[in-house]
Amino acid sequence: MVAPNQDGDLVDDSFVFDETKQLKEFRIVLIGDSPVEGIGNTHHRLALSGSTAKAFAQKVVTINNGESFDCVRYWSYGKSGLTAREIEDDMVPHLHRVQNSLIGDNGGSDKQHTMIHAIVLLCGVNNVLDVKSTSSSFHSDVLSLIRSIRNNRHLINTPLIVLGLPDFSKLPFLPWPLAFVLGYRGRMMQRMLERAVREVQLQEREGNTNNKSNVRTLLKVIPDVQYVLGTIGYHRCDGEEATLQMRLCHPLLKYLGGIRLAQDKIASLRITDFLCDDGFHPGRLGTVYVGNLIREAYEEMMMQ
Repeated sequence: MVAPNQDGDLVDDSFVFDETKQLKEFRIVLIGDSPVEGIGNTHHRLALSGSTAKAFAQKVVTINNGESFDCVRYWSYGKSGLTAREIEDDMVPHLHRVQNSLIGDNGGSDKQHTMIHAIVLLCGVNNVLDVKSTSSSFHSDVLSLIRSIRNNRHLINTPLIVLGLPDFSKLPFLPWPLAFVLGYRGRMMQRMLERAVREVQLQEREGNTNNKSNVRTLLKVIPDVQYVLGTIGYHRCDGEEATLQMRLCHPLLKYLGGIRLAQDKIASLRITDFLCDDGFHPGRLGTVYVGNLIREAYEEMMMQ
């Protein structure tokens, strides 16, 4: 559980809340493979799930159309090596149990205390690595996975954020020509992932009986590494003594709010700085970056 304290700083699950006070929780459930399990990080609060919760907590007041929340509560269900089909079989039941337990614990009468506000899905990396997995089978598996997530009347309209696949050809641990082969397979799987999400969105629009957009599934693409690292630019600003100063502008600044880095450090970042020691799974900077991408996707959905 993550919450802002009186000074606006973030407090993680080591914080002891007053159990006599009924907290208004913003609830997120993440399901998927190794990043959701926390592979590549020493503590779960530094892994993708904890970083995502902190990213949401930074805007906990404005995140849901101005509705105010006391904290962000998150559940994380992932296992290394799972394909899309295996995530459906092994992880989705945990999601449904969370939803059903919230209803059971609160009697199902108060929507605020029984609803999950967002679901995050990571899938596809292991389909890329599995040579037996084809793009067509992956497409059907993703559709089945999303339908299984929605197979709970309380989750039909819950915002679902599907995270896109990384660019395998840019991962530093992969030698040539393996980087080329997996890069090609990754792009094929990404297209199938995008196609599946578009089909789900079309069904959501067709099932809408009013004039408002009812799209509740969104694919968030991980930007290419060149965009992630960005081009350094400068602009002039007035200091306290009205002297002209130079301040670094970088695309990453809005995504690394949870980490304080010196400006020269940001300017020298490389793709390896976003990965853990294995050169494959996201490290601390990577989880913070992706966590903020997920929060941005949720904000985009709420603005529709």
